[in-house]
Amino acid sequence: MVVDGDRLRDPRLHPPLSYSNSADLARYLPRETKPSHIIAATALGGATPCIVFTSFGALLGGAVSPEDLAFGIEYPLLDMVPAWFGPIFVLGVIVNTIALNGMTTYTSSMVFQSIGIPIKRIPSAVLVGILGTIFTVVLALSTSLIDAVNLMLQFLLIISAPTMTAYVTDIIMRRNRYSGFDLFDETRTGAFWYTGGFSIGGLVSVIAGGAATALFLSTDIWTGPLAEAIGYIDLSVPAGMIVTAVLYTVLGRRRITEQLAQHEAEQTEQVAA
Repeated sequence: MVVDGDRLRDPRLHPPLSYSNSADLARYLPRETKPSHIIAATALGGATPCIVFTSFGALLGGAVSPEDLAFGIEYPLLDMVPAWFGPIFVLGVIVNTIALNGMTTYTSSMVFQSIGIPIKRIPSAVLVGILGTIFTVVLALSTSLIDAVNLMLQFLLIISAPTMTAYVTDIIMRRNRYSGFDLFDETRTGAFWYTGGFSIGGLVSVIAGGAATALFLSTDIWTGPLAEAIGYIDLSVPAGMIVTAVLYTVLGRRRITEQLAQHEAEQTEQVAA
């Protein structure tokens, strides 16, 4: 995983939701990093632990009754494990929460910058921490935290499904080749400046994908008209992904093809030099 393309995680033990663009962290790896090492590190350090701990959490969570959940999932979980394992479990939760919040703050602080807000990284991270604390306190005091989190995750699909799809579609269309250095060029002459700093095709595809997601979304407090028409079947994720991918491909193909050709020409010149 290098700057021009070779690409590179539990609530208790789960990857942060802000990591939809985590492959961008590949820019921190040396150019000479072998793809096989990247695959091994991703599988052994991320995918495998995620599958194991998520499966373990699902098994424990499935054994907890709704009545117990009302008092907090940590209490029945502690009753289910040996006494000696209780302190280790709590310590693991604390360490994991700190680690994940650190990574989430790091990536989410860049969101303000990516949408054009002129704010530096440290103030942005502080602002994210303050907003996160306020939202958590309000949700914890106003309703069941578990219900609030579940509801948030359901509606988060309206944002995450199209944005993640646009990212993956772009990477596939570019064949994972682009100039990482150009991503930091925020001037009007930058390769990724597009129209006033925004990609119109990207915005249209994400907004349309979000609308499609909402139309097919079926939750306790909102059911989209199309989801209702097909018998309250929730097809929000595939609908949002399909609409976003198709629009992004159609609207962005020409520009991406031109950028890819230019990047490959620059790479050829560097090799020849």
